[in-house]
Amino acid sequence: EGVLSPKEWRQLVLTLYHFFGLELEENEVSPYQAFQVGFQTAEPELMGAPCVLGTDGLCVMPDGTVLPCRRFPLPIGNLLTDSLKAIWEESEVLEKIRRKDNLKGKCGTCRIEGCTGCRSLAYALTGDYLAEDPHCWHCP
Repeated sequence: EGVLSPKEWRQLVLTLYHFFGLELEENEVSPYQAFQVGFQTAEPELMGAPCVLGTDGLCVMPDGTVLPCRRFPLPIGNLLTDSLKAIWEESEVLEKIRRKDNLKGKCGTCRIEGCTGCRSLAYALTGDYLAEDPHCWHCP
């Protein structure tokens, strides 16, 4: 309830791509879990935001708490007590997410390179960050 179904999410993504005149295969679109529409140019621009969780980014809160993603409220360390390098290299949560074979359901067998689904959405809706991405419309 209150969340788009996989079919509705797929339609929204494809509508955005069509509106902006972008031609991409569906497997090229899937890794993008968020989109930004820029209005700084004469024509609006659509920018895909691939998930960087565990590969290229973290979220640091004002109190030093480190989260895997700004949408993923599961603390994995705190800069007041842990080094960023140690958090990045030793976080059990990040370690599990980085291995696709730890992911459950179709996410664990997905053939789309670089896509691990949305771990924050899986966590929010199921309480399990390794659960299948509830938005994904692909079948393995």
